[in-house]
Amino acid sequence: MRTPKRYNIEGHVHFVTTTCYKRVPIFLYDLCNTSVIEAVEFYRRKHNFNLIGYTIMPDHLHLLIQLHNATKISDIIRDVKHAGAFKILSTLKAGQQAPPYPSSKTNKHKVKLRTTESADGASRTNGLSRGKAGLLALPSNNNILARLRLENPGKRGHRYSIWERGFYDFNIYSEKMLKEKLDYIHMNPVRRGLVGSLGDWRYSSFRNYFLDDHSVITVDKIEL
Repeated sequence: MRTPKRYNIEGHVHFVTTTCYKRVPIFLYDLCNTSVIEAVEFYRRKHNFNLIGYTIMPDHLHLLIQLHNATKISDIIRDVKHAGAFKILSTLKAGQQAPPYPSSKTNKHKVKLRTTESADGASRTNGLSRGKAGLLALPSNNNILARLRLENPGKRGHRYSIWERGFYDFNIYSEKMLKEKLDYIHMNPVRRGLVGSLGDWRYSSFRNYFLDDHSVITVDKIEL
């Protein structure tokens, strides 16, 4: 597949989406979210870009990034994905388990999860099974690693992949379009049936804009 052309224009905002390998929902674990947030923050400082907004979904990541120098968006996303993958794999291999998100330990707002009941009586949200406590029931770290394992390791000997190759990139050149994309990523958790209210999803810049909650990461807010 041919790599789409990237337009690195200073001042433009890039609407970026990058997806987990095989859509494995690794970002239901707080430690995995923390790993990618730390990578974004580190390279925001290094590459001097503005983070206008973000949402971390269970199996993909949305970023709204504004460039201010000659750094290419492909270099930024490459660095974020590489650093995030290294930390996530280290966490999984070490067997570190954090409570599945959403969790009262990580979200000061009560999360009301929207679920449906299947024919076998199991409670599910978007195909993800839930335990008695209503938390998303993920496989053990070993099972997650098995799903992330590459069938044909590359020349560098990599045995696992956190991300699908490449990423989606769309240049935003108007204030109207920027607000539309920001609304889109903020609505994603509700649209997917993961929570009933926008403010209940911890890993979203909605909380920065409307709840004045900057505990996960600060964003370079625009006027809404």
